[in-house]
Amino acid sequence: MVRPDCRAAGSLAAALGAGTQTEPTGTPGVTAILDGGPAAALLIVYALAAAAAMAAIIQRRDV
Repeated sequence: MVRPDCRAAGSLAAALGAGTQTEPTGTPGVTAILDGGPAAALLIVYALAAAAAMAAIIQRRDV
Protein backbone atom coordinates (compact mmCIF):
# COMPACT_ATOMS: atom_id res chain seq x y z
CA MET A 1 0.00 0.00 0.00
CA VAL A 2 1.23 3.47 -0.88
CA ARG A 3 1.19 6.07 1.90
CA PRO A 4 -1.23 8.99 1.31
CA ASP A 5 1.56 11.56 1.47
CA CYS A 6 3.39 9.75 -1.34
CA ARG A 7 0.26 9.92 -3.49
CA ALA A 8 -0.09 13.62 -2.70
CA ALA A 9 3.54 14.27 -3.64
CA GLY A 10 3.12 12.43 -6.93
CA SER A 11 -0.13 14.26 -7.63
CA LEU A 12 1.55 17.61 -6.98
CA ALA A 13 4.39 16.65 -9.31
CA ALA A 14 1.85 15.72 -11.99
CA ALA A 15 0.04 19.03 -11.49
CA LEU A 16 3.35 20.86 -11.96
CA GLY A 17 3.90 19.12 -15.29
CA ALA A 18 5.79 15.88 -14.60
CA GLY A 19 4.70 12.99 -16.78
CA THR A 20 2.68 10.31 -15.00
CA GLN A 21 3.87 6.73 -14.76
CA THR A 22 1.29 5.59 -17.33
CA GLU A 23 2.89 7.73 -20.06
CA PRO A 24 5.70 6.22 -22.16
CA THR A 25 8.24 8.78 -20.93
CA GLY A 26 6.57 9.34 -17.57
CA THR A 27 8.15 9.46 -14.14
CA PRO A 28 7.78 6.37 -11.90
CA GLY A 29 5.61 7.05 -8.87
CA VAL A 30 3.88 10.10 -10.32
CA THR A 31 0.12 9.60 -10.49
CA ALA A 32 -2.59 12.21 -10.93
CA ILE A 33 -4.88 11.00 -8.13
CA LEU A 34 -5.45 14.47 -6.65
CA ASP A 35 -5.61 17.89 -8.28
CA GLY A 36 -2.82 20.35 -7.55
CA GLY A 37 -4.67 22.35 -4.87
CA PRO A 38 -5.71 19.46 -2.62
CA ALA A 39 -2.31 17.80 -3.04
CA ALA A 40 -0.49 20.99 -2.01
CA ALA A 41 -2.87 21.53 0.92
CA LEU A 42 -2.35 17.97 2.17
CA LEU A 43 1.43 18.30 1.98
CA ILE A 44 1.31 21.66 3.80
CA VAL A 45 -0.78 20.07 6.58
CA TYR A 46 1.75 17.23 6.88
CA ALA A 47 4.63 19.73 7.05
CA LEU A 48 2.88 21.81 9.73
CA ALA A 49 2.08 18.70 11.78
CA ALA A 50 5.70 17.56 11.56
CA ALA A 51 6.92 21.03 12.62
CA ALA A 52 4.50 21.09 15.57
CA ALA A 53 5.60 17.61 16.68
CA MET A 54 9.25 18.61 16.37
CA ALA A 55 8.68 21.80 18.40
CA ALA A 56 6.89 19.83 21.13
CA ILE A 57 9.67 17.25 21.32
CA ILE A 58 12.42 19.89 21.39
CA GLN A 59 10.61 21.87 24.08
CA ARG A 60 10.23 18.76 26.26
CA ARG A 61 13.80 17.58 25.83
CA ASP A 62 15.57 20.95 25.99
CA VAL A 63 15.91 21.42 29.73
